[in-house]
Amino acid sequence: MLAAITVLAAVLRLWQINESLWVDELHTSWCLQAGFENVFQRAAEGNQSPLYFWLLWGLTRILGESEFSLRLPSLLAGIALPGMAWMLVGRLGLGEKTLLTAVLASLLVCVDHTSIFYSTEARPYALVELASAGALILAINSQRGGFLPRAALVATLVALFYLHYTTALYAVGLIASFLTYSLLARDQERGSWKTWLVIAGATALCCLPATPQLLDIAARRGNWTAFASDFSAAREFISLVVLLALWPRLPPPRVLLAAAACLIPALLAAGLTWWGVAPVFQTRYIVATIPLLWVSIAAASQVADQPRVRQVASIAVLVVAVWWSGLVENCVNYGRILVDRQEDWRAAIAAANQAHQQHPRWKILVHSGLIETDTLRENPTPALREYGLLPAQALYKLAAPDGILVPLPMTEPERLTEQTRDAVLKARGAVVILRQSADKAEPMAQELDSFGIFKKQSFGNVQVITFQVSIEP
Repeated sequence: MLAAITVLAAVLRLWQINESLWVDELHTSWCLQAGFENVFQRAAEGNQSPLYFWLLWGLTRILGESEFSLRLPSLLAGIALPGMAWMLVGRLGLGEKTLLTAVLASLLVCVDHTSIFYSTEARPYALVELASAGALILAINSQRGGFLPRAALVATLVALFYLHYTTALYAVGLIASFLTYSLLARDQERGSWKTWLVIAGATALCCLPATPQLLDIAARRGNWTAFASDFSAAREFISLVVLLALWPRLPPPRVLLAAAACLIPALLAAGLTWWGVAPVFQTRYIVATIPLLWVSIAAASQVADQPRVRQVASIAVLVVAVWWSGLVENCVNYGRILVDRQEDWRAAIAAANQAHQQHPRWKILVHSGLIETDTLRENPTPALREYGLLPAQALYKLAAPDGILVPLPMTEPERLTEQTRDAVLKARGAVVILRQSADKAEPMAQELDSFGIFKKQSFGNVQVITFQVSIEP
């Protein structure tokens, strides 16, 4: 059964593995372009921790750089995730309910929209999901004692942190859950809580070198507000709480530990967002909780003692999960299981290169839509300029001299500076690559229409506008 679920997971994740990278993935590619010594700094400019990018740098030195090779670690992690969920269920002490719960949990992570998307994205989130499930298995094993599982747990939590810094929320939730249990549960050895304090201290100590970068990211936390104000991600967590409340008695202790390890980070993220401390309640920032969430939902749904009732409950949970995922709707309406990216930078850069070949003197204006580029008008540093041009200097490269490339700020890109406007008039034309939908690109089209003749090509949410100046400078 697990083999069949793994094959299904592979099919769902391989379906769109070779489609064009979108801008976040182009940041990943851009991090690899200037040698190993610059990977850390380029990752930091995108508020990312370095471990994943170092891993990818080594992999692309062996396999070369392509959409497939950049996404390969995420793909493999996503295909392995149902198996990890199955293993985790086996540690929960469910007795005769174990097999059905393992099948359900594996299917839930197999068809989960978030897990599928991150398995096809050149970002660290799929690896975070796999490692977080592994960390919970190691935490359960650590209850039996022994140095090795506890050392492995610390190593896994540290690796998680350096894959993505927001996994610190997950580490806090996991350790807090097991520490509390060791203090309250009668079946725990006397003084076992000290072990969890040592694990917490060792993990925190290993994470201290990242403090300067964390302070730098915290200073820019207001940039995330537009992307972390949607609380719709709470519905699955609310479902888990409801299912746990249906149990006439307390669920098995390890089910409660798994549920606490995913609910505490989500509550922390929601609180930090709600009170304006840091807007981190977004799926990608709490992605470490996703496999635990589905495993906990699968276990919590097995409240009934009658096998037939548990089977019906499992089918009902799976149907709701598939409906929530939107997979069927996407296949029917669009012929694809994922419609998230909708940014064909591969075709857009090819169109821009073609226009450049026809008009080599024209300026090329690049709008990446990255939030950090909003300070380009006030503080156009060389580093920020390079960052703003990253979509055209990553896997898909503009074959144009650096001197004719001009990055545009995220908001109001149509409001050109006097310097850019004069340069365009002097060159007698320009190519504009705009990361906006066709409708939102209208202000730029109207602005360029005042210069002269223009043509617009649409590549999903990336527009390429070419125009020739017909007025005198």
